[in-house]
Amino acid sequence: MPVLRKRKRAPASEPVVKLSPIQVTAHPTPRASRVLYNTVNEIALQYTLSHHWSSFHTWEYIQKHKLDRHTVEESLCSALSPHGTCLTVSILVAKALRAAIAKTTSISQYAKHVKLLTSTAQFTPRTRFHAVVALCFDTYALVIDHAKHPTAFAVPLNGCYDTLEFVRLLGDTDQTRWHYSSAWTCEGPVFTLRSDDMYSEKATLTYGELDSTAALRQLTIPSHSELRRGPNGTQLPPRQYFMLNKPLAHKPKHLPSVSTPLGHVAEVCFVQVSFHERTMMVMIPYEDWLVKAENRGWSEALEGRRMVWRVDERIALLRIPLDGVFERGVLRDREGDLRLAGRIAEALGVPRGVVVHMAKAAIRTVERARRTAEKIAAGGPSL
Repeated sequence: MPVLRKRKRAPASEPVVKLSPIQVTAHPTPRASRVLYNTVNEIALQYTLSHHWSSFHTWEYIQKHKLDRHTVEESLCSALSPHGTCLTVSILVAKALRAAIAKTTSISQYAKHVKLLTSTAQFTPRTRFHAVVALCFDTYALVIDHAKHPTAFAVPLNGCYDTLEFVRLLGDTDQTRWHYSSAWTCEGPVFTLRSDDMYSEKATLTYGELDSTAALRQLTIPSHSELRRGPNGTQLPPRQYFMLNKPLAHKPKHLPSVSTPLGHVAEVCFVQVSFHERTMMVMIPYEDWLVKAENRGWSEALEGRRMVWRVDERIALLRIPLDGVFERGVLRDREGDLRLAGRIAEALGVPRGVVVHMAKAAIRTVERARRTAEKIAAGGPSL
């Protein structure tokens, strides 16, 4: 991956850029609406299949190149490809969508209305934020939510739209409901785009427009530079994740999916690495994949291993402790389990080496933090 050029350090007092209210335009004609939706949906599907949501790869790149809010540039988003987060991929999506709309004569006037929307302007350790791309009209909003839904979708004014359900590690269900509304003020109508977690009591997120550079400085960098106190005084990153969505030829019986021209898109693998717990988790489909006759070799390979746990008919978990002996970046204890989990993930479509690489990066990070904590406790300088 290319190394980003570092710019001259900006003053420490650089002001925070705030969210701007959503700017709305008049709705297109029915014919233009169809052309516009098809164009937006094509871009959404393209990025669903070409870019993997991965907080891990974003965190790793930022740490490797020592980026901060004064040195980060929009080129980070391309450097991360084919990985990224809701924000970095949305920046790429917005750019691609503007170009696609601009070259389509019948809808070219709407290119300037493609907006990057975020739910907050500044990250704090207690902040939950999300980013999407949208075109907001006076009767509906057309949204690309790369992290949570494989296709584009329209949220009608004073209506709602439910995204694809996702199954989490312990079998919990995660789903987002989008709302679009307006209210009259002395300055005219104000339009609001909001999202709720349908199966939790998390606070509603309300979106506004934010410049991409400001978003990277104020959201991406601090959220991927966060450290939390671990055992023995170590400072460690929070858990990091990788997710794979994939089109399937047949509609899965148990996994949530969305029908698209390319197949039934479903989340087929989710990987979590925990630095504090020194544990790797790999979530895979159970009845829709693992126990099928054509995958018997994988289920047989897992027989007798304590690493596998069937959560329900939808998913199984592969859990690998990473507390083996660390020596020159190679995990000696449990290496067989780790490499088997990696091969199973690759059989599902995860790029080769991702699982093992995530584990090794976590082990190196934990070991480095341990050595730093020991030096500080002994009165020496940090590493």
